[in-house]
Formats: sequence, structure tokens, C-alpha cells
Amino acid sequence: TILVRMKVKPEKEAEFRSIMVALAATVKAKEPGCLYYDLFKAPGENEYWLLEGYVDAEARRLHEKSEYTNAVVKDFFACLEGRPTDDKLDHVED
Repeated sequence: TILVRMKVKPEKEAEFRSIMVALAATVKAKEPGCLYYDLFKAPGENEYWLLEGYVDAEARRLHEKSEYTNAVVKDFFACLEGRPTDDKLDHVED
């Protein structure tokens, strides 16, 4: 599981949401190795979190190399204030 934190430029928030909602729908439809790809509005102003989960490292690699992901990279980064941060989370089992 990966938690990506993003701060969005206020004037780009609608564009960012449009990009991410469309990308999430495509990822969920085309990537059987993706367990979840969910965008959340975080508590901070213009802050969003993306929770990504894949069955394995190869599934994540395929996501990162996909044509549809790479098609939005430039517009995605243009919406952000700075670089996103990401943290790998390990599931805790009983």
C-alpha cells in the first residue's frame, strides 16, 4: 500500500480532480493487479491523498509504465505545489 500526499495549486484544483477521477476509473478498469486506487480530500487546504494498493511489485510497475498514466503526468504535475510525497505502508495482520 502506498499513501501519496499532494498539495494542489488552488487555481488548478478542478483540473486536478478531473485528471485524478478519470485516471482512477481507468486504473480500476484496466489493471487487474490494482487492489485499490482511491483519491481522498485531506484535512489540509488544497491537500489530497491517494491510496494505492497492488497485488505485487510487478503490478505497480505495470501501472507506472502504462500509457494512460504517462499521458497525464505532465498535466498532473502542473497542478501541484511542489512534489508529492509518498509512504509505503505495511498491513498489520492479527
